Amino acid sequence: MANLLDEVTGPVNDNGRDVRVIDRQLPVEIGFGSTLFEIALWTVIPCLVLLYVFLFGDTLENPSLFALLGCVIGILPGVIFIFM
Repeated sequence: MANLLDEVTGPVNDNGRDVRVIDRQLPVEIGFGSTLFEIALWTVIPCLVLLYVFLFGDTLENPSLFALLGCVIGILPGVIFIFM
């Protein structure tokens, strides 16, 4: 069946108010693509910042501060993604 939440023949929860509430939970599956996306979200930007500091750090006025701020700002999309 294409629809995992069958509104016609599913078990009914009698605690519903005005309508008969179907008492069923859909399974949550996290695939490899989601895991890979989250790992990339946490690592790509900080790695690019550290690579930039490694390659062009001598041209920066304060490379350690740049690396620290870049990594903190780089993990921000991962933090936002968790709380979405």
